[in-house]
Amino acid sequence: MRNDDYYTAKETAEVLRISDRRVRQLAESGELAGERTPEGWKLRKDSVHRYRDERRMPRGSGWPSDAIQRITTLERKLGHLEGALQTKTELTEAAQSALQEQLDRERERADRLERELAKERARHDALMAQVVERIPKLEAPQGGPIESE
Repeated sequence: MRNDDYYTAKETAEVLRISDRRVRQLAESGELAGERTPEGWKLRKDSVHRYRDERRMPRGSGWPSDAIQRITTLERKLGHLEGALQTKTELTEAAQSALQEQLDRERERADRLERELAKERARHDALMAQVVERIPKLEAPQGGPIESE
């Protein structure tokens, strides 16, 4: 079962603009095709779209049959586009989340490296101070400054 082909009860309720409870009733009665899982109902998108389309355009509405057929076709295409858009939105959100996690890891790494660098600089400065202390200080002779030859 591919998740791309199914809606949850909550998603179905949003598509049909009805309550979650009504969605479960429709699923249990078989008006919406799907299956019950431990996580809840998984309802086939095509079944949800078909139910929505049939509900929008009741039979005997006074519209010509070719117009009803065209409207039904357009609504079905719209449903597919809505599903594709939702999938793309979910993928975008997943990618954004993954990128944010990667950015957070890189920031943590940069912070760790900056702390390590600060420690190394402090160690370097301490070593340089020891070297300077050990170098004998040159004193000028009593007769005056040191002259170069």
